[in-house]
Amino acid sequence: MSDSLSDPTNPTVKGERLRANWLPDLALLAGFALLAMLLTMVAAISIHAGGTEGLFLALVLALLIGLTIVIVAGFDGWLPAIFALSLLAALNLTVERVPLTIYAFDPLLLALYGAWLWRAYRGESKPLRLTALDAAGLALMAWLLLASLMGRHTPTALNGWLLYLRGYLIYFYFAHALQERWQLRGLVVVLLAMVAIQGGLGLLQYLTRSNIGSISDLVGGTVGKVREVGTAAGGLFRVRGTLNTDTSLAHWLEMLVPLALSLWLATRTRMQRFLLGLIVLAGTAAQVVTFTRGGWFGLVAGMATVLWLQFRSRLVIRRQLIAAIAAVVLLALLLLPFADLIRARLFESEGNTLTVRENLNRTALAVIADHPLTGIGLDNFVRVAPDYGTGWRWLMEGKSHKVHNVYLALASEAGLLGLLLFLAFMGVVLLQSWPSRGEDSAALWHTVPLARGLLAGLVAVLVHGLAAWGLLSYGVFPLFWMLVGLAARSTAGERWSTKESTKSRERDA
Repeated sequence: MSDSLSDPTNPTVKGERLRANWLPDLALLAGFALLAMLLTMVAAISIHAGGTEGLFLALVLALLIGLTIVIVAGFDGWLPAIFALSLLAALNLTVERVPLTIYAFDPLLLALYGAWLWRAYRGESKPLRLTALDAAGLALMAWLLLASLMGRHTPTALNGWLLYLRGYLIYFYFAHALQERWQLRGLVVVLLAMVAIQGGLGLLQYLTRSNIGSISDLVGGTVGKVREVGTAAGGLFRVRGTLNTDTSLAHWLEMLVPLALSLWLATRTRMQRFLLGLIVLAGTAAQVVTFTRGGWFGLVAGMATVLWLQFRSRLVIRRQLIAAIAAVVLLALLLLPFADLIRARLFESEGNTLTVRENLNRTALAVIADHPLTGIGLDNFVRVAPDYGTGWRWLMEGKSHKVHNVYLALASEAGLLGLLLFLAFMGVVLLQSWPSRGEDSAALWHTVPLARGLLAGLVAVLVHGLAAWGLLSYGVFPLFWMLVGLAARSTAGERWSTKESTKSRERDA
């Protein structure tokens, strides 16, 4: 036993040593990565085509070199948390000639798999076992590929399918590759930090009526443009955090705030309870000022799921009940200053909203009737909609919209079987991530409150999907797939923890 614990190749020992000495070594590696980035940028811009594409590709290549250094040096344990943080920058570049879209998270996704393969080569990875959820996801990916090949415009559809493929790879990594408890703990902390960042920036944007902090506001064709809706109660300035749209931020918050709420109900230390309470309040307030109605209903559904899962247990204690009541009262007080604006957003534009959705849904149903098996191909709705008299006639429908319903969008672009496969996949996700009745732990990374919060976030985004298609956008989809993978991983950890606790009780007896 002592030899195993002192073995430097032992992943546990490596993780312990990494946590003890990470600061100076990480600073050194950051210096090497920065040098590699600068040299690669100069070389790429000098040799290859200039302009936006050349600069973007140079940055991607430089980042890959820096990440390779990190992997070879054995610091890959931090990559999952860094990948999660990279999703704050929802940026992409589409090469129209192909067409092919490159996303800001692509280099880090490649690094995750490079590090995983490196560990497998060195014999440090656990044996890989495919699950029913893996098989359901593979069936979905295969059908989407077939639908893309048979779509109206195959290159566009294949580019859309590649985003789904990236999502599946994200899910697969986070469901299988995490080996250390400290990695899971780090990811939970990063997700909470992301709520704090998005919530804080959202409130700051609302107070300043600006896009301050929005990374996507630094580049592209919408720099400096704000989104404001006029109502009788005043202008509704819609915040977006670091992301590209207010709807994307709404999807983020409805997925992550329930996780923070679940952990807040479970924790027993005052400092953690205080910090988590601030995160829940900041995230909820930012969700309100996105003025995304589907996001409001999604967040309510997510929070209600957390509370129901929490209090269905017979192990509920008085402290948790008091905390839940206090949370409801605080949230009600938080919403009071926005009551008139919320009422205006809900009812003043109801007619236009319903008209747009009715037109798009009618078109989607007609497309499904004409192409029930394989649909028209991913991302091809915008090409087909004018044939049905939709998309060009009404300015407010826009020229690049999908159907404002995730399920109709999938059915029209991938056929009814594509929709059924997606629903089957999500059904397996929800069943597998369903938390068992058990005693909560004060540890933030304990699997029971973690699984509960992840499940509630997925329920929230699926509810919002009834009135919006933003889940399928590049600013939201990667986070969704990562949370699906973590939900699968958290329940696997729950079963492992149960076995370990049973063995511990047997030894004590």
